[in-house]
Amino acid sequence: MVVSTTCIHVVGVDPDEKEVSIFLEEALIMKDFHHPNILPLYGVVFADSLPFVIFEFMDKGDLKSYIVKTKDKQVKFDHTGRGTKVQR
Repeated sequence: MVVSTTCIHVVGVDPDEKEVSIFLEEALIMKDFHHPNILPLYGVVFADSLPFVIFEFMDKGDLKSYIVKTKDKQVKFDHTGRGTKVQR
């Protein structure tokens, strides 16, 4: 299994204690997500004092990147919830 990590760290910005606390609270909520369209949270780790969440690798990238890449395309969803790109 290939996994991916996500972090709250932004280059040049160090999260303060409150931001880390909020991040961990959200991770605690995410651990209880059980839905076929939501990747499960496998864990939380710290590296260089930064928290990372561990998810299954998303070969098409994260949702925000997908939306940005396909903003000029219409996505049509069928009854299963799977999307098909339709050129405008």
